[in-house]
Amino acid sequence: MERAGVESAEGQELVGQARRARVVIVTYYWPPSGGAGVQRWLKMAKCLAAGGAVEPIIFTPSNPDPPLRDGSLLADVPEGLRVVTYSGVEPGRALRRVLRRERGGLETTSAAKAGRGGLAGWVARWVRGNLFIPDARCFGVRRGARSLRRWIERNGADAIITTGPPHSMHLIGLRVQRACKVRWIADFRDPWVDFPYLHYLPLTGYARRRHALLERRVVTSADRVLVVSPTMQRNFARAYGRTIDLVYNGYDSDDFVGLSPHVPSRPFTLLHCGEMKDDQSPHALWSALAELRGEGSITPGALRVLLIGRVAGGVLAEVETAGAGPFVSALPPVAHTELPSMLREASALLLSINRVPGAEGIITGKLFEYLAAERPILAFGPPGGDTAALIGSLDAGKLFSHDDTRAVKQTLLAWMAAEGAGALRGSNGGRARFSRQEQAEAVVRIVEEECGRAR
Repeated sequence: MERAGVESAEGQELVGQARRARVVIVTYYWPPSGGAGVQRWLKMAKCLAAGGAVEPIIFTPSNPDPPLRDGSLLADVPEGLRVVTYSGVEPGRALRRVLRRERGGLETTSAAKAGRGGLAGWVARWVRGNLFIPDARCFGVRRGARSLRRWIERNGADAIITTGPPHSMHLIGLRVQRACKVRWIADFRDPWVDFPYLHYLPLTGYARRRHALLERRVVTSADRVLVVSPTMQRNFARAYGRTIDLVYNGYDSDDFVGLSPHVPSRPFTLLHCGEMKDDQSPHALWSALAELRGEGSITPGALRVLLIGRVAGGVLAEVETAGAGPFVSALPPVAHTELPSMLREASALLLSINRVPGAEGIITGKLFEYLAAERPILAFGPPGGDTAALIGSLDAGKLFSHDDTRAVKQTLLAWMAAEGAGALRGSNGGRARFSRQEQAEAVVRIVEEECGRAR
């Protein structure tokens, strides 16, 4: 008899199931964890469960240490979905106490660049970079692999999917593939060796070689490798001489069902949802607002910028220094279920790619939800990057470099005029191919191909 809900990896064998391809998804992030890391496979599991061809099973630590929590995401967990847990090891809490930073601070570029925490902070970052390889969850790999192997031996599985970061999840897959002879799909939501924030840690030569070795073992051993952007796909294919599958993050069309059409209103509202780190600050926007105000072209009563979510102190300081403070309001995070209506109501949506090495390959999950909201996107990032190409292909807005103040001024004035006339539009009709449902179908095809090879 099947037991729905959460169970321990040490649970009893389950029998009498309808035969579908049984796929265990190994993920560190799962509700009530919040933030971008949980969205991809939460939504994918929902779509896979609804499709019927694949039986998704979640394998996740019972004691995670996520940067955010969002209980509203539990509503997206499909009824009857099996969630198997194991007890992980979490040394990151102690490191953050040394750094005296908020939860998640060890992963921020600004923290590493600024060298916060003095000598103790540098030591903590050195430990994080050189002893916690590939990340702070490495000490739970052996325990997680042992628990998953035992569960598969009792219950069986056709394939496992590991998703990182944290890339320690891939090391669980590497061990279990060897022990259980199952098909293994490794999903990279971000790069590993080329992960931008890794470059700001004080890594020794040994640590860099170890990261490279582990990445190679994972990418060459997995039966399939998934990535989230065309640049990542090209980079992995070039480095390892193998086929790499591109599966975008996408948007959940169910989140936008029943929303009212956008109604133009004053003031013109430029909305950013989610965390904004120091290296995401759109300098050109703050300068443009200050200059337009100085020229008498706009007032704070005619335009406002809402930053909903965690905003780095450096961003807010830059807003004030630029003279854009009267236009900008920083608001606390909201439940993810509230975002679709807020996105639809906004005049335009703000997106800023991190100014880090490899930014050309960044496509944030946020972008797809912006597309679904059907509002124009004012984006900042590499003009030749993947985000620029996607926005351009859908005529979904404009992307500028972080310093192109003049072009931003022209666009703001044009969009405000169009919004006042009820003529400001978002993306064209080509966004449907980026739905979560479409991405889930791609995963099903990959699973069926791999399970067919196994037989």
